[in-house]
Amino acid sequence: MRPLVLFTLIHQINCALLTIYETHIQTVTESVQEIAFETLTQWSTNYIETTTTHTSTIVTTTTMEALDAHALFRHNDKRQLHVNTSDLLWDESLAQEAQFFADGYNCNGTLIHSDAKSQYGENLALGYDTISAIDAWYNEIDLYDYDNPVFSSDTGHFTQLVWKSSTLLGCGYKYCDSYFGQYTVCRYAISGNWADQFVDNVLPLA
Repeated sequence: MRPLVLFTLIHQINCALLTIYETHIQTVTESVQEIAFETLTQWSTNYIETTTTHTSTIVTTTTMEALDAHALFRHNDKRQLHVNTSDLLWDESLAQEAQFFADGYNCNGTLIHSDAKSQYGENLALGYDTISAIDAWYNEIDLYDYDNPVFSSDTGHFTQLVWKSSTLLGCGYKYCDSYFGQYTVCRYAISGNWADQFVDNVLPLA
């Protein structure tokens, strides 16, 4: 076989192998992206009351910083959907207080607000990652009646999240076992959900 013909044949084989490899890489990449998206958007609803004892792990500093960044970004991402609603600022004091409260959670599946809730707004979640928890709170907008702007336990997380007069945010987290997952506490100052102030603070979509 002539050298030129042999070289051409080898080149064609290499090109074919490269095409197969690139197609495989693209398929794997798309599969990983799809799995990651599905994992992000699948919400757990482990709100079952139980007295069973569960173990927990401490959230590391690096993980905590990432959770804080996700929490602030997602809150402001949702607030920006509404007219004249400014971004929240991260407040370390609120975050430390929220973390202290989260650290004391016994991972029993029951959600109870802190005694000092009147000093700030507070949203709780269990069984959600940080972004999914905020999305779940915000999705209560589907139940909010702008024609009857009052507090409701069905929409209280949403109204606090977008409350215009709230300007500061701090969150704390605790990972319970694989059954309950992440426990999230987010606190807001000033607090929202004040009677007769919903018209001025829960504003329509932009």
